[in-house]
Amino acid sequence: MVLCVAACSCLIQAQTKSKATSKKAAPVAAGPRFSDRDRDTITKYFHSPYSNLPSSLKNGGPDVPPNVRKQVVRSGTLPPELRPLPLPPPLEARLPRLPKPFQRAVVGPDVIILNGKTQQISDVMQSVLIPAHGMYN
Repeated sequence: MVLCVAACSCLIQAQTKSKATSKKAAPVAAGPRFSDRDRDTITKYFHSPYSNLPSSLKNGGPDVPPNVRKQVVRSGTLPPELRPLPLPPPLEARLPRLPKPFQRAVVGPDVIILNGKTQQISDVMQSVLIPAHGMYN
């Protein structure tokens, strides 16, 4: 009888620990992620003096209020007040195609991978569009 009580106690503790650790786990975003090569290609493009950025992407991209920018996170949903801009075609041509309905886009100074149907963000590269002149001074 004592053995049975001890075994039940150990089982309950193990179940409690597994529930506690599962609650702490971050949500997993479904969809593609930026590879190391993608990150390198995107960063080099935006920081190159020869990239010929459109005026909408110069000087850090479009303004996004800080309280809204905090919502641009992996596994989050793009806030409805934000309008993502497509990546410049020369940059998009250097990157592998994404499966439909995913697309890469610029939101403020960040580059994201977005599900175009659900508006769920599958990955984020933060602060990519910081002006290049500030990077090396």
